[in-house]
Formats: sequence, structure tokens, C-alpha cells
Amino acid sequence: NRVFYDTHPIIRNAINLHASYPISKINITCKNKKVQQFFMEMAERIDLYSIVYGAALEFWKMGEAFPYAELDESLGTWNRITILNPDYVHVKKSVIGNHTLVSLRPDANLQRIINSTAPSDLALRKYIPKHILNYVRKGQNIPLDAFNVSHLKLLSSPYDVRGTSIIVSVYKDLMLYDKLRESKFAQADGMVNPLTLVKLTGDSDYRPTQADIEAFKNLLEEAEYDKDFKIVTHGGVTVERIGFSGGVLDIGTDIELITNNLYAGLMTPKALMDQEAATYASSS
Repeated sequence: NRVFYDTHPIIRNAINLHASYPISKINITCKNKKVQQFFMEMAERIDLYSIVYGAALEFWKMGEAFPYAELDESLGTWNRITILNPDYVHVKKSVIGNHTLVSLRPDANLQRIINSTAPSDLALRKYIPKHILNYVRKGQNIPLDAFNVSHLKLLSSPYDVRGTSIIVSVYKDLMLYDKLRESKFAQADGMVNPLTLVKLTGDSDYRPTQADIEAFKNLLEEAEYDKDFKIVTHGGVTVERIGFSGGVLDIGTDIELITNNLYAGLMTPKALMDQEAATYASSS
């Protein structure tokens, strides 16, 4: 999903649209102005908009997001909210009930900081809670309190434990798109660097030996980058370029079909992406 998001413009624009369109602005209102001011200051301090946008981006790209909030008990406010990497998050859910256990597998960077003796790592280790240090040193996952972590997931089935991104629905179209693009790469290479076929025949009594062939091969290699090089030989030598002969593989119809499937699978109106077929107002 990350590779397709980073390398395919339609995937990237569609995911960004899903993530940003619903939250272009965040307002906090309350009848009690003191309460409203309290939450507005907290939202500004933790940069709430960036957090919500980051969670939405991760939700649509990966199919799930894990926001982890750190509470400042002295002030009664959220001090910081981090979007966890789902590659390192383990989720266990019981078949009966709605109880979920979320734990975090320490990454290589955290393991290095805790087990290293370098001065810079020792300085960072002071800010890591002791219970986390103990779990990492024991080689265990770090359990996350349900009060601090949330699991937002896009479900394919009600009983799924992990989320599924909408990018999965267009995997086959993206694979076919890559294959067609590779065919165009191969065709372009054939146009620029066609195969050179050299025939040595001569008269009916002449049969070139392997030494003759090797000598002529060396001669052609010497002539490759010399504009004034001249070859004097008999009339039985034929040089032929095999490759591009004027025929072009037309994949326009296939690409158009794939593009339409991408728009449908990503739930993105075509007019919002390429400004064709309809006005922006009607498509929105």
C-alpha cells in the first residue's frame, strides 16, 4: 500500500482526498466558554488538525490507524498524540465479547536505545518509562492501555481483527497497469537500441570460420563510436537492424479501463481528479 501510494499518482491523490476533504476545518464549540477555551488551547498545543489528518491518511492508506495519546495527569490534558506504525502493533481480540488487547513490538531503534551504552542513547533512555524498559529488555511486546490507544479500522467483515485498505480492491488493476507499462518500456528500448544482425556469406565457395566471425565482430566494435570509421569488405556482408519496425503496441484502451476501475475502487469521482465528464459541484 505504501509503495502504490508513493509511486502512483491516482492512488496518492485519491487517498489524500479521502483524508483531507472531510476535515478541512475543525471547530470546537461548547455552551460553557471556559470549557471551550480549555479544549481550544489543548487542541492548539497538540496540533489537533495535523493529528486528525495523519490518522485519516493512515486509515485510508493502510486500512487502520493506531493513535496513542499521552495524558498529563497534573494538568488533566492530552500532552501528545502519536500515530503508531501498524507494522509493530499486535492486536488480539476474543471471539466472544468486545475486549481487545493491543501491544507494541519494539522496533530496532528502541531496542538500540535501551541496550546501547552510547552517551546519546543514555540521554534518550532517561525519558523512557521504566516499565517499557523492562518489557524491551525481556524481549516482550509492550502492552498498551485501552485508555491511551485507539484502533480505527476499515473492516471488510464485521469479525475482522485488522483493517483492510481500499487500495486492496484495485491490486489486480495496478498489477496489470505495471505489466502494460513494462511492455512500453521494452518497446521503447527496442526503438532506441535495436538488435544488430550481421551476416557473413560471400561467394558460394566461401565459408567464414569462427576466427573470421570474431575478427569482424571486433572490427564492428571498433567502428561503433568512430564517426569516420570505414570498413572495406566483400559484398557478402549484410548488416540489418532488428527491432522497431513502425508498429506500436496500443494500450490506450486498456489504460482507460484500468483508470476507470481505479476511480471506482477508490471511491473517487473522476471529475474531482481530472476535471472531465462533469462539473466539480455536481461530482462533489
